[in-house]
Amino acid sequence: MKRAIILSAVLLTTLAVIAGCDSTTSFEDVSLEDTDWVMEAYGEVGSLKDALPFTEVTLFFDSAEMGAGGNGGINHYGGKYQLDGNQLTFPEGVITTCLGGNAVVLQQEEEYIGLLSSADSFEIVDGKLHIICDGGMIVYHRK
Repeated sequence: MKRAIILSAVLLTTLAVIAGCDSTTSFEDVSLEDTDWVMEAYGEVGSLKDALPFTEVTLFFDSAEMGAGGNGGINHYGGKYQLDGNQLTFPEGVITTCLGGNAVVLQQEEEYIGLLSSADSFEIVDGKLHIICDGGMIVYHRK
């Protein structure tokens, strides 16, 4: 009987803690929002490409404005985002500036923006942000 009461108390305490968490923006004690992120890899799941070593592709989610953006390697980009649990979308798409530059960097940037525009969800695993996109994934570390 005592064991059942203790187990019930532990279960209720656990549920209360989970209910009190803001699960829409933070997993594993790292917040998606208001954190600077740097891309490590992108592409199809199972065959991700490493980010070019001489570029820094950044992303920042501004919780006050519900806008996200950063630098794609050459151009700046941004857009409004929506969160619903771990669901992440850019309902109006992602827009970029149109500066020219190194063709290899522009190719990476184009692929990156295409993936980010099709974001479906996110997860934070071992402190790294994974944005799951239509047909791929982008992996970031905290700056």
